[in-house]
Amino acid sequence: MRNWDGDTSKSSQGAALAVITGTRALGYEYIETEADPMEALAQTANDLMEKFGRLDPEWGEVNRIVRGDVSVPLDGAPDVLRAIYADRDGVAKDGVMNAFAGDSHIFIADWAPDGSLRVDSIHNYGSATLDETSPHYADQVELFANGGYKPVAMTLEAVLKEATRDYRPGQGTAD
Repeated sequence: MRNWDGDTSKSSQGAALAVITGTRALGYEYIETEADPMEALAQTANDLMEKFGRLDPEWGEVNRIVRGDVSVPLDGAPDVLRAIYADRDGVAKDGVMNAFAGDSHIFIADWAPDGSLRVDSIHNYGSATLDETSPHYADQVELFANGGYKPVAMTLEAVLKEATRDYRPGQGTAD
């Protein structure tokens, strides 16, 4: 852990030991009770050895976003520029920390000097966060995990071009 450079990219081989130990020792929130750092380190080391056979698995093997049948490696950790909060004790259960919070719904707006506007967005799951049968339940997971964005339709014409159904509150749907 002494040689870990603070990197929380998917390929980092020090992040698992450092981040999991840190969150176990310090918690995710100020209201949590702090644990003994040496006990947290020992627990994390034992869990990593049991699940991965080594102390330095790539962070993406451990830190993942799991949504339905989709499971992909993820950059980030608590309180970094790519803020990701995951089930830190998942590594003890099945070896995977499933991301559940953090940077998750992001918009980027760009007004060019010529006056044109562009908006890109990403959501960690998709636009149907509760409907597991929807094609949009996990359709943005891989794009999110890879740091990508998608353009947002900004005109009625563009919205209608992308629409798959017409919903009007109080009037039902017209597919």
